[in-house]
Amino acid sequence: MNATTIAAKAQGEMTAPEGKRTEFKLLRFFTTTSLIAFVVVAVLLSYLFRTFSIAGLLQAYETEHVNQAQIIANEMWDDGFGPLAAASAGKTSTELQAAATLPALHDKLKYLLKGTKIFKIKVYDLRGMTVYSTDFKQIGEDKSRAPGVIDGLLGRNSSALSHRDQFNAFEGEVSDRDLVETYVPRFDPQNGKVSGVFEVYGDATLVVAEIASHQRELVATVAAVLLVLLLVLFVIVKRAQDIINGHTHERESAQKTLALSEERWKFALEGAGDGVWDRNLQTGEVIFSKRYKEIFGFDEDEPNQTWQDWGAHTSR
Repeated sequence: MNATTIAAKAQGEMTAPEGKRTEFKLLRFFTTTSLIAFVVVAVLLSYLFRTFSIAGLLQAYETEHVNQAQIIANEMWDDGFGPLAAASAGKTSTELQAAATLPALHDKLKYLLKGTKIFKIKVYDLRGMTVYSTDFKQIGEDKSRAPGVIDGLLGRNSSALSHRDQFNAFEGEVSDRDLVETYVPRFDPQNGKVSGVFEVYGDATLVVAEIASHQRELVATVAAVLLVLLLVLFVIVKRAQDIINGHTHERESAQKTLALSEERWKFALEGAGDGVWDRNLQTGEVIFSKRYKEIFGFDEDEPNQTWQDWGAHTSR
């Protein structure tokens, strides 16, 4: 066995266990988790911003629609929508659409809402029947199961945002619009009970577009800040990873050097044919080399013992 063989053997003994060990990749772990967190934070902020913005939008439009519905009721309920609701029982859709008062009601309502963002008005009686709509074709429809109509008949205001590709408004058909629809109960001033329900459609297209624009700006700003923070942390973690890699390399080099030195020392002892031993002065345990055991006639696999036990063996 020469020095080259010793080095190769020592190298093999060192690399075998190292190959089985999974090294923790700090930089890869940090990059992966940071990117995932980056996306989660951006999506969450975007969702929360839009949710709160839409909630504020609905609240503002609902307040406006309630006020407009009250104005319409004050102007047109007693001599307009009220009689229609009272006379709707038992009539078909065709009969309701043919009511003689509809054209005059429509013109007056159109005048009242001129210059507003209101696109459409519908009126329901206590059965949930549509007794008036700016779209005459919808008069006579039964909406008693619609959640908004139910809320209105129970005396509650409710609003919802929807997108319509096509919508029949006061001024004709419009397209690609975001609308807030609000259901407003009409209370009889005499007894305070619900006497009908208004459904008011308002155009919120520009406001929704503005919310979307602010949403993009917020996400872009937060993304830029997070990116700068990510880059700073990446540099710090990269430096830490380099230090860890350096220490690992130094440790592995020291282990290889030690293994090589031990192998050479073992080779030198075996080549000299001398038996050697090593004694632990604290425990009394003695470790004997293979050659030492051969000299005294013991098996190679015989366990190491204390100095006194071994001495007793050798004195036999």
